[in-house]
Amino acid sequence: MNWIDHEYLVPVIIGNGAESISTAKKIYKLTKKSVHLFAQSFSLLQRIQCVCHKVDPWRDFLIVESLAAFAQSLEGYFYPVVIVCKGDTITKNLIEKHSDILESHYLVVKSEDI
Repeated sequence: MNWIDHEYLVPVIIGNGAESISTAKKIYKLTKKSVHLFAQSFSLLQRIQCVCHKVDPWRDFLIVESLAAFAQSLEGYFYPVVIVCKGDTITKNLIEKHSDILESHYLVVKSEDI
């Protein structure tokens, strides 16, 4: 089974760049599931299209803690996936730096693989 076809998929994107919006739209078109967006601030369009989780101040430790707490709050049958958007080096570095914690809760995929 492909991860995107999982019945209880919970897609997560970190940050709110232009690529985040297009990736969220693409995921919604394919799965009809809203993306959970973790960012410091949100545009009106992001608030309409995504489930927004505010992380402020925007620090690695708080982002990782927020993501871990969110994953732990889900029922065991849910399938959380962090999507790393193309060109988002900040998220890529964050995931590499804290891979032990994040990969214990999430499947990590690249937006190009969708």
